[in-house]
Amino acid sequence: MMDLGEACDAKGAQVAAICHHHQAGQRFDKRVVRGVCLYRVPTYGQLMFAPISPRFGYYLNKVIDEFQPDVLHIHMPNTSAFFALLSKKAKRLPWVIHWHSDVLGEGSPWFLRLFYPAYGVFESQLLKRADTVIATSPPYFAISPVLRRFKSKCTVVPLGIKPLPVLGGCDTSEVDPKPLQLLMVGRLTYYKGHQYVVEAMALLCRSGVENVHLNIIGTGECFNAVKAQVESLGLSDKIRLLGHVDYQQLLSHLQRADMILLPSIERTEAFGVVLMEAACYGVAAIVSNVSGSGMSYVVADEKTGLVVENKSPKALAAAIERMLQHPQLVRQMGENARKRFVEEFQIEQSAAKILELYQKCTN
Repeated sequence: MMDLGEACDAKGAQVAAICHHHQAGQRFDKRVVRGVCLYRVPTYGQLMFAPISPRFGYYLNKVIDEFQPDVLHIHMPNTSAFFALLSKKAKRLPWVIHWHSDVLGEGSPWFLRLFYPAYGVFESQLLKRADTVIATSPPYFAISPVLRRFKSKCTVVPLGIKPLPVLGGCDTSEVDPKPLQLLMVGRLTYYKGHQYVVEAMALLCRSGVENVHLNIIGTGECFNAVKAQVESLGLSDKIRLLGHVDYQQLLSHLQRADMILLPSIERTEAFGVVLMEAACYGVAAIVSNVSGSGMSYVVADEKTGLVVENKSPKALAAAIERMLQHPQLVRQMGENARKRFVEEFQIEQSAAKILELYQKCTN
């Protein structure tokens, strides 16, 4: 969102954003970040992955009065967006809804399935009220049961990011044979597929494939379970769980990696921004083949990476072993990924298309 705001600002638009504080107990504040007037609203913890922010509607009206926007751009899923349905000030504006993912997937927790019918009522009202709905990839747009009901107002605009800085001091020398450096980045949660990668690493070790290392960056409710799995399989020397790392460390790990892994098991993984971040550094990817997910759209199979069978440690192990045996192919796929990032996934392309949508809404 910040990359988009900055890019729109560079193209002459004035941009403000209202979002939640990451930490509970913080006061409402306003600051200018990268050209974007950023308003942050107090929260009081989380419930079912959603921030608890009962005064969001009050602050939404306050920001509309102060900033006087021409368009309201709503990112979904987002429970606080429902306050727009109660705001006369918000209803006077055209709405653009950015649909990042459906709430429910095949493996969604029971509590999401239990409460989704109530959530879905407000979700539908938002979509009915919207002038335009942005889907982030053609596969997701084609299969989403929610977007299918509003297909006449939907358009596809792929996500984009600005190029990441190249860090000095990173050892990228080509020494063969060298360990294949694999990287996973993201929240350790039920749909990310960490357990299948750990099983794949165990399969490789049992078959005598030793020259592979995996770093896992992120925290989440599955962290302890993944850590216990790594230890029980005797893989602590092959797999490191790094937990949270700062931004510079993240960039350093991305720049040094040979391949990024994103073996998510359902289309809750709607796009995979980390795939673009890795591609920016010329890092190829291995992703799982999930119907409707944008992963296999971002990663062109056999060109910028590999798309393998979903929920299959054997398929992941085979893909990793193949890449270990063909380092030149890894480098070529990485270079292809970098070229595709430049051509299709830079934020300027997304910003230009979204500004066109804003213009259509206000004309």
